[in-house]
Formats: sequence, structure tokens, C-alpha cells
Amino acid sequence: MSRRRRASMATLGVLLAGIAPVVSLLEVPAAGAAFADTAKPRTFTRENYAVLVSNPDRYKGARVDIAGKIFAPPQVAPSKRGSTVQAYMDPKNSTWNTVVGYAHSGLRVGQGDYIRVVGTVRGKATSKNASGVTVNGVAVTASSVEKTDATAAASLPVRVATALGESSLKMA
Repeated sequence: MSRRRRASMATLGVLLAGIAPVVSLLEVPAAGAAFADTAKPRTFTRENYAVLVSNPDRYKGARVDIAGKIFAPPQVAPSKRGSTVQAYMDPKNSTWNTVVGYAHSGLRVGQGDYIRVVGTVRGKATSKNASGVTVNGVAVTASSVEKTDATAAASLPVRVATALGESSLKMA
């Protein structure tokens, strides 16, 4: 191996040593290995829902506890024992599309309502919108759906430092 190649390899080794904690956080498995169940978050909330949205099939069986805004009229299941709604769990940005299936419980919700959902991830939901565009999201079977208000689905506050070293809170 040439001196230049050895120097490059040594530099790469130092760089990799510096990012090793980041790599472990990414949970990169060995080729062909499955992800360990212990690496999966047990419950997805507003703080970590983006992780779930990025790969819903990976987190099948995980729990969800989050609020969002219904953006399409509820659909009654053919069995008439349940309904599904589509909601943005990040209504400020109209993202984190989630299809929520729930048993009839007398709850009356509609387009524009805010809901809090507690349930189980079923994987990726794929459908076509009115324009024929494929839309992906998260499929959740709810054990509990309750009507709430916009404050339950509000973005998390973010602390912002100013040039004078003061800090303030603003909504993300």
C-alpha cells in the first residue's frame, strides 16, 4: 500500500472514530441482518413521529399517542363496525399523513376536526388522492380516538438564542 493511501486510510479511521456514535444511532445493521426489536421506539409521539413516517413498515406493532387534524371526510367500513379517517399529525405543515382505523364508539368527527389517537402501527398506507397521485402515510389501528382542539396538535416549542445571549420560545 502506498504512503499516500495509508495516510488517507488513517485519516478516514480518525473521521469514522469521531462519528461512531452517530453511526450507532442510525442503527445500521450488518448485511442481511434484521434490525433489533430493542432499537424500535416503544411509543411514537410528536417528538419522534418523523422517524415512524420515514419507514412505517419497520415499526409495525409500535404504539402511537399523537394528535392531528382530519383532512378528509371519515369513511365507514363496509362492515359498519368501524371507520377510518385521514389526518395530518403535523397539521401546521400538512404532513405526517396517517390513516386511522377505529371501532364505532359514538364519536362524531369530520373534516377539519382535531383528534388525539392512541393505537398500534400497522405499517405503510398507500392510496390515490382525487387527482390520481399516489399518497403514502402511516396506517394505525386506534384503541382510542378522542376529539380535541388545535392546541393538542400544536408544533413543539423551540428555544431560539438571540445575538445577546437571551433566549425565547417560538413555535417550530
